[in-house]
Amino acid sequence: MIPVISIAVFLPLAGALLLMVLPKSSSKFAHTVGIIASALTLLVTLVIWSRGIVPGGFAQVEEVTWIEAIGAAYRVGVDGISLPLVLLSALLFLLAFIYQAKSGDRARSFVILMLMLETASIGTFVALDALLFYVFFEVSLVSMYFMIAGWGGVERQKAALMFFLYTLLGSLPLLLAILGMFLASDPYTFDMRVWIDAPPLLGIGGMLALIAMLFTFAVKIPAFPVHTWLPAAHVQAPTVGSVILAGVMLKFGTYGLVRFALQMTPEAFRDAGTVVLAVGVIGAIYGAFVALAQSDLKRMIAYTSVNHMGYVVIAVAIAAMATDPVMRSIALDGATLQMISHGLVTGALFFLVGMLKDRAH
Repeated sequence: MIPVISIAVFLPLAGALLLMVLPKSSSKFAHTVGIIASALTLLVTLVIWSRGIVPGGFAQVEEVTWIEAIGAAYRVGVDGISLPLVLLSALLFLLAFIYQAKSGDRARSFVILMLMLETASIGTFVALDALLFYVFFEVSLVSMYFMIAGWGGVERQKAALMFFLYTLLGSLPLLLAILGMFLASDPYTFDMRVWIDAPPLLGIGGMLALIAMLFTFAVKIPAFPVHTWLPAAHVQAPTVGSVILAGVMLKFGTYGLVRFALQMTPEAFRDAGTVVLAVGVIGAIYGAFVALAQSDLKRMIAYTSVNHMGYVVIAVAIAAMATDPVMRSIALDGATLQMISHGLVTGALFFLVGMLKDRAH
């Protein structure tokens, strides 16, 4: 069977490598490569979608041994939560490349970063190996940092550094949680499917792992009160950077909340569900009211993201506390629907603001 998921992951990277070996390529050629690579990636994700999923499990799994001594492997697959996010990512990246096609400001470098970011984004959603997930998770951070720092607004360096420090330091607790689950698994493995089927950490260990994961994903969502990096990053980021940051990268946090916290530490999450629910409610209310007070359009949309993602956190918390499988399923469906709708709506809003800015100047 053709490894379509791997093709979707690495097609953008192939485009980036092509531009790297052609250092004197024109802006038009760079944009053409970006559009073609992202369009082909979208077509491949549609093929993945057409193949469907397996109810209650992962479908189209691809696995290749990576570091056999520690049970790490290249494992990718999709389920009902990750597949819509993969399709959303491919669509938004294609639209971003089309929007950016007329820009000549160091186009080759910008397209390379965008293509690397697309590979990292899709890889994050399809990874079924915790170590592989973390690698993709961090690569996306580096790519976005350079996009903001290199092509952002007047205060881009400060905003990029704030984004980098928040998300880099915020991701370290997740690494500790992953190592803890690895050491608790028997035999040692980073296979996320194994950890989901039989959570390796229970009791106090599970609660500590949950706290670590909640902190990481709260920063990435971002949830109140660790959201302060987001408005600055959005205001200073280039238009397509804001589209991808809001439409795709914020979903890393809520996706991780489901994939890691909910599925790998279910008992601890059930006990902490009320606290997580309260954080989601506060974020939804706070984001809405602060957005109303903004005069800067990009900052206003940034705060609406805090509001919208708060609803996703609420849905995941309800799923964690639900004892009825039907209620749990409805809550997760609602969380997934809200993630997709937020990505489309917020992405469109940032495109609109970008067009208004371009025409005004």
